[in-house]
Amino acid sequence: MSYKNALVIGFSLILVALSLQCQEIHGKEFLVGDEKGWSPYPGISDWPNGKNFTPGDVLIFKYDNTSTKVWQADFILPEYLKDCYETCETYFCAITEFNSGNDRVELREGENYFLSSGYDTCIKGFKLKICAEFDSKRKNCV
Repeated sequence: MSYKNALVIGFSLILVALSLQCQEIHGKEFLVGDEKGWSPYPGISDWPNGKNFTPGDVLIFKYDNTSTKVWQADFILPEYLKDCYETCETYFCAITEFNSGNDRVELREGENYFLSSGYDTCIKGFKLKICAEFDSKRKNCV
């Protein structure tokens, strides 16, 4: 084998290894609510059960943007974030609003909270709490 061929093979192997690494960095994609999408059907808050999420995974929210939006609750003070999610009272939380009807949201490490933009539907369970951890034991999320 010539030096040139060995160099081409070595370079090709490096490219393959890098492409595999990039796939791992970008994470998996999840369609929220599966075929029902982001909608207030009974059990939407249970949709994450049985799924393993890691930081960098992407949630895809598909919904009718004339009737609802997706709010991602961010904390101002960490102790209020869980209260914000549980009570749907968002005045203690910073809110990032998604409203395209086809939104892609990358998960951060730890707990990620998503709420319906309507208080009435949120309080009836139209919300999600998703734990994204590198360790499958989920010890950093409650």
